[in-house]
Amino acid sequence: MNYIITIASLLLFDGSFQTLPAVRSERLDNQIRAFQIRGSFQTLPAVRSERLEGTVVMYDAWMNLRTSQADFIVKLKTSDGKKYIRLRYSPHAFMLFSPLPKEMFSDGSVVWIFQAYSPRNPVERGACTGQIKRYLPGKDGLPVEVERFASVPGQESEIIPKPESLSCLIMEDWTLKEK
Repeated sequence: MNYIITIASLLLFDGSFQTLPAVRSERLDNQIRAFQIRGSFQTLPAVRSERLEGTVVMYDAWMNLRTSQADFIVKLKTSDGKKYIRLRYSPHAFMLFSPLPKEMFSDGSVVWIFQAYSPRNPVERGACTGQIKRYLPGKDGLPVEVERFASVPGQESEIIPKPESLSCLIMEDWTLKEK
């Protein structure tokens, strides 16, 4: 801690960097490494973002209800109307800060325009590839695995591929499509 303060004071008052004795603690080295890792997410080169248009057909209701994250399936507007994609949203882990609108998961007829990109770091890749399982007590009291994804109202009859089989992108922005 004193080492960092000394460097800061040298930079602020002297305007130049002076070499200090190479005495650092392991704790300081770990803090510097942690800062470099956190800082690396902010300095990544620009990633090409894709514009997607479609309706939300399924979502992880538990995740949406209990966290600020979202994991959902979008039916893309295509000529044959049969293309689906999985989108992940996590404002804190992915450094995004806007809450998702409730109508995204309550009205399956609303058309959205999404900006999304391929996962670009271990946190984002893990969000797309991780297998989360949900369990509830069964009739005999033992845990029983339950389906994570629920249909958005108005999309119950839609036949959708398994979420794990779909391409997964990280959502960075969305807008409601004007009718």
